[in-house]
Amino acid sequence: MKRTYIPYVADWPALACSESWELVSAEVENATKKFPKWPTDPLHALAILGEEFGELTKEVVQMIYEPNKTSTAKIREEAIQTAAMAIRFVMSLDSYCYLQAP
Repeated sequence: MKRTYIPYVADWPALACSESWELVSAEVENATKKFPKWPTDPLHALAILGEEFGELTKEVVQMIYEPNKTSTAKIREEAIQTAAMAIRFVMSLDSYCYLQAP
């Protein structure tokens, strides 16, 4: 079985990583200011992340099948927003109420 190499962050070009992190970090800050409340249960928080991932998926699919309707700039924007919501999700892991369903 052939193994696929998945690079560690330390292997990435520092400039690209820092630029990406700056964009994602700024998006986390903007989103937190615009929507300061974040769900206290993981399912609702995951739904927010899923919604952003869905928008990213739509843009990528459009780039493949209808490239005249989107751009790499829109894909980048959605990827940054998805990453920001993933970070908000992770930041709240210790504060979620994991209540068992009845």
